[in-house]
Amino acid sequence: MNKKITCLLALAGVLGGVSAVWAQGGFSGQKSGFVGPQAEPKAVSVEEAKNLNDEARVLIKGHVVSSLGDEDYMFKDDSGTIKVEIDNDLWKGVTIKPEDKVEILGEVDRHMQKETSIDAEAIAIVPAK
Repeated sequence: MNKKITCLLALAGVLGGVSAVWAQGGFSGQKSGFVGPQAEPKAVSVEEAKNLNDEARVLIKGHVVSSLGDEDYMFKDDSGTIKVEIDNDLWKGVTIKPEDKVEILGEVDRHMQKETSIDAEAIAIVPAK
């Protein structure tokens, strides 16, 4: 009998903890986690990005030269080309042409069967000097 009571009390404690997290918005889809200084993304060339580890944060500057369909684009800088996935919501109504210089903040995405690509987190036009 004592084991059943102990198990029920432990279960009630776990459920109470989950309820507290839920009440604070922990499971509501709101972002949570560490808030503070972050590691700066490394500004690299396309060729350098191709040799970095999976999920390395990078900043690349160059030109989106073509659409490959869906949310995939070909990006080019002086060192070469790489496929970049740019989610539609990242465009934020901005139109970019191949002659526009842009910078893309993203993560290296290494694949077993495909070439390395970049998963964009943000894109911005580089102002002309």
